[in-house]
Amino acid sequence: MNEKEFAEYLDQNSNIRDKFSEKAMDYQIQLNDERAFARQWNEAEMNRAVDKMYQQFLDSVYEKVQSGVDTAHRDDEQAWINFMDSNDILDSLEDSTSELEFG
Repeated sequence: MNEKEFAEYLDQNSNIRDKFSEKAMDYQIQLNDERAFARQWNEAEMNRAVDKMYQQFLDSVYEKVQSGVDTAHRDDEQAWINFMDSNDILDSLEDSTSELEFG
């Protein structure tokens, strides 16, 4: 499973992206409120920052999950799904994302 497939799997089987993005946007709004008025970001800039934060989070999660999948089966999507299911990865990520705090 490559990173794009992994991201799609998470999107289809969890609400991790939504939870993460909501908390990241709250953080970006907080940072933006602390900026001088002339330096405040518009919504598009904050959305890009949130997307970048999520991509960094996704990269980290992907690497950690990948390290748990048997090397001989890293191209096998079902092996990834089996590993994530047997280790409750999605539930753990959803719980972690719910408790996530920035700043």
